[in-house]
Amino acid sequence: MGGDGGERTVYADTVILAVGRVPNKGLANAIAGKVPEVYEIGDCLEPRRIAAAIHDAAYFSREI
Repeated sequence: MGGDGGERTVYADTVILAVGRVPNKGLANAIAGKVPEVYEIGDCLEPRRIAAAIHDAAYFSREI
């Protein structure tokens, strides 16, 4: 996705954002109540290493 600041629509069953090193719960808060389930993983919780995000994703993918 370019980085030109323009707005884009992406049709997907799953969306994973992997940007920044500061917790950002904006997307989770914005979609809460609009989708059946929201799981906060990785740096959304706190800045950590990529292995922690992969572990979180693997855990939740088995739980649902």
